[in-house]
Amino acid sequence: MSLGADLKRERELRGVTLEEIARETKIRASLLGYIEDDRFDRLPAGVFRQSFVRSYARYLGIDEDKPVREYLLAEDRVKSSGQRFRAAQTARPSLGARLKTRAASAKSAALLPSVVALLGALTIFYFVEVRARTDQDWLSVDKSSGVAQLSQAQAPAPAQTSRNNGKLVGVSGSGGQADLSVLGELTPKLPSETPSGARGASVAEPMLRIEAQEEAWVRVSVGESTLFSGILRSGDTRSFSLQRPLNLKLGNPLGTQLWVNDRVFGQLGEAGKTKTIFVSAENYQGFLAVPDAVDPSPGPSRVGSLN
Repeated sequence: MSLGADLKRERELRGVTLEEIARETKIRASLLGYIEDDRFDRLPAGVFRQSFVRSYARYLGIDEDKPVREYLLAEDRVKSSGQRFRAAQTARPSLGARLKTRAASAKSAALLPSVVALLGALTIFYFVEVRARTDQDWLSVDKSSGVAQLSQAQAPAPAQTSRNNGKLVGVSGSGGQADLSVLGELTPKLPSETPSGARGASVAEPMLRIEAQEEAWVRVSVGESTLFSGILRSGDTRSFSLQRPLNLKLGNPLGTQLWVNDRVFGQLGEAGKTKTIFVSAENYQGFLAVPDAVDPSPGPSRVGSLN
């Protein structure tokens, strides 16, 4: 199965539409469709293609690196195929190129005798000219001296030796080693999320806890920022602060249980349908289960639209 088919299958399992992903990722639905069809050549070139694949996978809550690696491998295969095709096209020169090469070779062969003759004439001229200048210099020498004297400037100078009597001074350096200490700082946790399954000893603010009673896809966001998106296995929990209103999308609402400060929510949806709700510190009490109530689920005014 191809990369695009895998992503499409994961999207359909979560009950998510391309339009919803487009709204959240700011990527046009048509471009997301090209990803699912493996038409990466229709996407903007450069780093945008890799970024689009990563944003698509991040929204679905799956491992982002795996789809990106598969995309890069697919791109390498396409480039290799293109290079082999171009190499096959350029392996045999065209007829015009072959004729041009033959014409150039014939022209070079015709000029070769002329070049050889010219080089021979230049060689003869050079030796004749050098011999004439040598004879002229010999006749200009003073015959009365009998021998030519070397000038003092040409005489070799006597070799001079020098001895260095300096003393080699050893330089020894000592330096202490400064102990480096790195002060590690604990990265403060975001106030919007606490470790899985943790309950504060003293809660000064409403905390929303999501417990998966069976496998369920969950997405939690604040405005345009995604706090969590992924699959929760049975028994997994996630906790978030209600300092800011949260937008929740539950792929399996019947298999998901919500709590606020140990107070459980009522039933949130129907089997086989995704549910989107908006929860804040001001309205969460409307979602709490009411003892002995026939229908403890909140009214439609507090429940978001189904996607």
